[in-house]
Amino acid sequence: MAINEDESKLVAIFVQSCLWGAFAVMFLLTYWTLVYRRPLGRPINWPMLLVSILMFMLATMQLAVNFTRIVRGFVMNAGHTGEYFNELAEFTQVFGSALYIVQTFLGDGVAIYRCYIVWSRRSIYILVPFVTYIGSIVTGIGILITMGESTTGSLVFINELGHWISSFFALTLTTSTTFPVMIASRIWYLNSQSTRDHSRRKGSLHPIARVVVESGAIYSGLLVALLILYAQESWFQYVVVDALSSLIGIVFSVIIVRIGLGIAIDPDTVQGSMSGKTLGGSSTRPNSVAVNTMSSSGTKTLAKLTSLSTQTLSLLLERQRLQSFPSASLNPSSQPKNQHAVQITKNLQQLRAGILDMEEQDGRTEAVVLLRGQYDRMRSMLGENTDGINIQSLDLPAPQPTTSTASSSTDSLTRAPSPQMVLPPTPPGNGSTEFNYTPYKDDPDTDPPLDDAGLLLQQRMMMTEQDDHLDRLSQSINRQHHISLQINDELEVHSGLLEELDTDIDRTHSRLSGARRRLDRVAQGAKENSSAVAIGVIILILLILIIIFKT
Repeated sequence: MAINEDESKLVAIFVQSCLWGAFAVMFLLTYWTLVYRRPLGRPINWPMLLVSILMFMLATMQLAVNFTRIVRGFVMNAGHTGEYFNELAEFTQVFGSALYIVQTFLGDGVAIYRCYIVWSRRSIYILVPFVTYIGSIVTGIGILITMGESTTGSLVFINELGHWISSFFALTLTTSTTFPVMIASRIWYLNSQSTRDHSRRKGSLHPIARVVVESGAIYSGLLVALLILYAQESWFQYVVVDALSSLIGIVFSVIIVRIGLGIAIDPDTVQGSMSGKTLGGSSTRPNSVAVNTMSSSGTKTLAKLTSLSTQTLSLLLERQRLQSFPSASLNPSSQPKNQHAVQITKNLQQLRAGILDMEEQDGRTEAVVLLRGQYDRMRSMLGENTDGINIQSLDLPAPQPTTSTASSSTDSLTRAPSPQMVLPPTPPGNGSTEFNYTPYKDDPDTDPPLDDAGLLLQQRMMMTEQDDHLDRLSQSINRQHHISLQINDELEVHSGLLEELDTDIDRTHSRLSGARRRLDRVAQGAKENSSAVAIGVIILILLILIIIFKT
């Protein structure tokens, strides 16, 4: 016995409800992957997240519309159910069809975007499939207009509407088949190129291409079945049409989830093969396309910037210590200010670039504020003429380094005062602190014997010299005390940063540990050939249902 429109709607609402439940699970996994599984320091991929939310809303709205039609057809229009379901111009019929068409446009649009990114943002390669996508949009609009102008009692198989529907399904099938093949072929090509160039030690990108092909094959297989059912004027086509709305969202989500969770990637795959370039050699954001989630970042991390800040501070303190030695004033040619000048300048420039990069990506977080404070403090330790030695403030644009600037930076650094190191005042001595040194002689002249007054004067001079040595020793001890206090302050700042990092890691670990345990079973079941088995099972179920309702 062939299935009629009433029975097809009941079967359709059951199948659509089951697929919507599966889509709801995949939507939650997609949200978790895009928000919580993204690389550290990377922003949320809002375009893909918004597309996922919009797809879930469209699928939910279509399910609600179909439930409304079921209630109206079997309860409010009892005895005239068939006539109600065949009323093409009825608002819920047109609105439900519009939701499905918009869902199709959205899914194909994401496929176009992924293909565009994978093919290095070269529009020429997606020109022909893009034309078919535009054609599907035109035919979809034609379907809605024809349905709105249809008369009472017109069936969905009438010639005026049939041409639009057949063209829409055919163009959608072409688009959904072409783009996965183009993406997979590009991935296979890049994998073969990297293998020949020995850019990767082991692993393969083939599983990524397999995920794209398998996901597209599920959608394309149902479109083929839909074309056959519509050509045979079977009411079972309503089952496939209502199922496609949720299936489009599942196909979109499964690529992000499988690659984001690492299910579709070999454990030995070296992620360095994707760090220098994204698929297609185009530099893109890591989550803009699901297949690009393996790309790594070249930006400085918080730990690297903290280590660089500590190293620079140590060099500055050592430089100030050398400046405070009495030998610096006795022997100006030694120029202690030149110590570590080049390295300090280089470190501060790198630290400034890293802070600005972090602030641009993550905003002015607490860690960025602490690093900015350290940078300003170290900049002030160089003196008032820091702008003249190419150490700009964080609020000014970084200058372009030139040869003259680099050479002048060292000279300016040697002239910069050090106001930060405050030493206790040196008590005035009773004698001169400068000493005259004479060359050594093998046979020195014999000094005449000293009288009592001369001996007393000599002893006083020796005591004065010892007092001066003790004063310098006291200054050195006080200086070491001040340096230890400054180092202790820096260690407290670093300890605060590490405690904040540990707190964030613990909080994230506690949130993800429960989710990871619940997803273990899903990760084990989604192996390489799981999608192929799912395709076979779905097609087999559809064939069995067609045979049952046709006989």
